[in-house]
Amino acid sequence: MGAEMIRELLFREFPQLEQMTGGGTEHYSFRVPGHLGSIAIIPAYSRNFCSQCSRLRITADGHLVSCLYRDESVDLKPFLTEDSPPGLLRTRIEEAVRNKPKDGFKSGQGNAVSSMSKIGG
Repeated sequence: MGAEMIRELLFREFPQLEQMTGGGTEHYSFRVPGHLGSIAIIPAYSRNFCSQCSRLRITADGHLVSCLYRDESVDLKPFLTEDSPPGLLRTRIEEAVRNKPKDGFKSGQGNAVSSMSKIGG
């Protein structure tokens, strides 16, 4: 179910919702007047917060992912052994940061690379 459908259903059930300015990851944020708290809708693949993203993710199998919309990753496992030259792990991480796209749309990919459960969202 897409974010627009969720928004529509919320307003159908709670027409008094007031739209708020959400955080960087919140596409839609609302509150009910006179009540504490708020609710936010975060679309799965909206890319509406790419320009604010400074995250690097390490997958369960040891790959560094700099962008959810990029197929490229850095396999960190070879740099975690005693045989690995000193500083090489740091160099590879720094390269990943330098090569991180400014925007998911500019990464050239259409969809996220993997399951959020694998990459940590």
